[in-house]
Amino acid sequence: MHLFLATNRDNQLDKVAKQRHCKGERHGMSKITDEIVVEIRQLFSFGVSPVEIGNHFKIHPSVAYNAAIGKTWAHVLNPCSPRKGGWPRSRPMKDFIEFKRDLWAQRSVEV
Repeated sequence: MHLFLATNRDNQLDKVAKQRHCKGERHGMSKITDEIVVEIRQLFSFGVSPVEIGNHFKIHPSVAYNAAIGKTWAHVLNPCSPRKGGWPRSRPMKDFIEFKRDLWAQRSVEV
C-alpha cells in the first residue's frame, strides 16, 4: 500500500525496489520470455544473424539484436558472454551442441 507523499522519482525508485514494475516477460506487451532471450544470445554468439533469429522466433530483427547484445533484457543473465565464461564464437557446431545439452541439463537440475 502506498501511504506516503513523495516525488515522481521517489515513487519510481520505490516501485523498482519493491519489484512492482513490469519488465521482461512480466510486461504485457512482451513477445519473448527470459528463456528465449538466453537462446537468442546463444544463437547470436554462435554467429546466427539477427534476421534469422527474428524469423525463427517471429520477432523483428532489431528485437533479437537488442536482446542479444543486452541493450534490452539486461536483467537476464548471459551465459554466452565471454566475460562470464560464456560461449566463444570459434567453437565448432559439435561443441556448441554439447554446450547446449549441458546448459539444459543444468536447468533441469535447478528446477
